[in-house]
Amino acid sequence: MQRQTPSKDFPEERKLRSLQEEELQPIYVLFGRERYFIRRALSTLRARIIPTPDMDPFLYHALQGSEVDEDRLVDLVQTPPFFEQKQLIVVREAERIRNPGHASLVRYAKDPASFSSLVLVAGDTFPKGDFFKTVRERFSAGCLEFARLRRSDLFRWISRIAGEKELRHSLDRPFLEELVSAVGADLETLENQIEKLALFSQGREGNGLEDPLPIPGSPAAAVEGYRLTDALLAARWDQSVQLLQQFLDQGLHPLVLLSRISREVRRLWQLKRGLEQRDSIEDLCSASKIPFFKKDVYIAAARRCTWEAMRRIFFTLEEVDRSLKSSRLSSQLHLEELCAEIILALGHGAGRRKDGSGRAGR
Repeated sequence: MQRQTPSKDFPEERKLRSLQEEELQPIYVLFGRERYFIRRALSTLRARIIPTPDMDPFLYHALQGSEVDEDRLVDLVQTPPFFEQKQLIVVREAERIRNPGHASLVRYAKDPASFSSLVLVAGDTFPKGDFFKTVRERFSAGCLEFARLRRSDLFRWISRIAGEKELRHSLDRPFLEELVSAVGADLETLENQIEKLALFSQGREGNGLEDPLPIPGSPAAAVEGYRLTDALLAARWDQSVQLLQQFLDQGLHPLVLLSRISREVRRLWQLKRGLEQRDSIEDLCSASKIPFFKKDVYIAAARRCTWEAMRRIFFTLEEVDRSLKSSRLSSQLHLEELCAEIILALGHGAGRRKDGSGRAGR
């Protein structure tokens, strides 16, 4: 998907564009509280300097500041690369370099090699020491601070990212406040959540079966269409059966489906236990990795389900697991039995099987 051109850039993005468009500096210092933009800055420099991934072993070197030997670092940046005209050397936690006033480092800052780009990634503030002082004096264009977005800019950034990801529903300020309160102000986490919201929205507009969480290791077709969790929580029996058949026809292994359902049951169990212990709902959802925009659905389900019903679900899980590994009957029948037990446990009454018979409780 091609990104839209924003009408008004953030200062941090103008800095990123300068890394893409302006002449490469021999030394960079990247620092500040917003690590998201620093990671993007590193990716930009890496893409500019290293032409193809297979050249990484020859043109890319990564070091930790606390482990840097000053003389060896200077020797590394002064050694020409074998294949290309320029190489990239990254020192993370550069503020932890033991002797930033080392004579060899200061001399290098005054006369750096043209075939190396040395990128020093520091913490929240610009590092101290004669070496860094010299770098700032000689290469100020390469000393870039990436500060945290102001709160007003943060919400504007979220809205723009939502537009880029074609999230069709409007995100008003109260919703954005809840989003930031739920997941924090880390931009990378926020972008991931917006991605899930976009998938969630597309699923609702498509067929009403929403679940943006992928199953690791499952076929791509099943990942795209996996909506079984929501169908169960909402007691949509016909849709649950339809989806079971769809995923099995696509080649998704029955034990993978069982694993997915088991994970959701464990989430409900953890949530129910925490609710009874009066734990914070936000902490519970975070610990269970429940998307904030679906927490109400999970909370309602956990409150409806009794402990006796929860025990029946776990018993059925064990039975279905054993049957899938040993029974000659259709895998779909065993999974339908489990889904019916879950729907019963959530207080919605017995679902209807494809043959029209009701599901009897144990």
